[in-house]
Amino acid sequence: MSTLYQQVPKYIIQDELTNIVQKREEKYIGGKIGNDVIPRHLTICNQSRECIYFSEQSETLYYIDARQSTMKNIKHAKIQKILKTDLILRNIKQISYNSSGNRLLVISDFDINVISIPEYKSGDSESVNTTIEFSLSLLEHSSQNVKVSWHPLSNDHIVALDSDSILRIIQVSSGKIEEIPLLEKTKDSVASFSFGSKKLWERFTIYLTTTTQALFALCPIIPSGCVVSEKFLADIVNSTYSFEMESVKHFFSGIISNVSDDEENREVTLKTSTKENHAFKNRIIPIHNKKVSNLDIADMITINQNSNLPSCLVTVNTSGVIHLFVITDNIRPVWKKKSFDVNVSPQVIEASCIQEVLTGDKMNSSLPPYLTLHPLSIETVYCVHERGANEITFPFISTMFTEKIAAIQFEKTVSCPLFISTELYVQFYHISTYYCLVLSLLKPLIFYTTFYMVPQSSILRIRTNVC
Repeated sequence: MSTLYQQVPKYIIQDELTNIVQKREEKYIGGKIGNDVIPRHLTICNQSRECIYFSEQSETLYYIDARQSTMKNIKHAKIQKILKTDLILRNIKQISYNSSGNRLLVISDFDINVISIPEYKSGDSESVNTTIEFSLSLLEHSSQNVKVSWHPLSNDHIVALDSDSILRIIQVSSGKIEEIPLLEKTKDSVASFSFGSKKLWERFTIYLTTTTQALFALCPIIPSGCVVSEKFLADIVNSTYSFEMESVKHFFSGIISNVSDDEENREVTLKTSTKENHAFKNRIIPIHNKKVSNLDIADMITINQNSNLPSCLVTVNTSGVIHLFVITDNIRPVWKKKSFDVNVSPQVIEASCIQEVLTGDKMNSSLPPYLTLHPLSIETVYCVHERGANEITFPFISTMFTEKIAAIQFEKTVSCPLFISTELYVQFYHISTYYCLVLSLLKPLIFYTTFYMVPQSSILRIRTNVC
């Protein structure tokens, strides 16, 4: 495992926490959890070390307080309270804290709900009263949720993709919803989305992948009320071409609503509305990539979202084949100003596939796999499927971060499944020669990929020298 991962204490999603959940489940199913009853839904606020767990058997949300325990002695943590809600908790697909831990996103096939979590939870009471802040049903649209996530720049915004390839940007507090039809531009159904890294315009970018692995960048998407540093905006302006400098400055000056008083680390609050979108020709930008698979794509995630480097996109198809792409060009918006069209080459964004991994697990098409990030490692992603979860590690990513590890800020919250171990068979595909040559300019590397179940019962480690 990388140096970065070794320096960070073990996260609380470990065997002990799984045992706590299993013991809680025994009260409702009358015995130890079997392979056919797998707890899947857990979300954690890392800052307060509080967890919320959803039991499919009892259709109940539980609040877990791990603050009284240590990382090495997590078994003394207690599932202390039941979260009371007016929601009908059936067919839940996902639960997720926002970054401040005061809201819980609850997703089913057709519904998106946000529950307010009180900061103070009485130690005497066995339950916590919650309120429903936002609800949206897709039944009237005859569509289903494909993927729903908190926007990383805002505690108040949700990004939701439905089965009709409509992307919704939802502001919880106001109830405002911006709908972005994608099918007209992408031609194929959109299978998933992920957020860009912190590099320049990528921070305001949502990446899209279709079922045929065509990639697109949606830029800019700026959640109203998000806060960024004044230096970051200056870096964006300085990185633009001279012919678009005027429009970039005009755009940002029109959406800045507040500037902090801290002269050393001045922060800027951005307030946007749909009228700003008229400044762009088209916010959906195609990304040129060689399609390496004809199988349906099930999900995509950005593995280095918290970095200042180009985004690394990981996709998985319905058969469990995983690909890693790196965005090799700078993302920038396509402005509407007519003068920009004179002697200006069209923007060409490329993504290079640098690694392919075959998990070897037989996937059920009715339960497609999905991807989720490791809570602490910048090089690791989980592929979650009906048989369990594979952990895939790309060690060369942390090598690229060698001088920037201290500056990386990990997410305060994480949603991660709990699984009982099952057998795992893995095949390994080597990294392409192209990217090996690029990375060899940085440092001699040895690449390996590690796969194991959560909780870990057996490890199949495959090491290969490719540079």
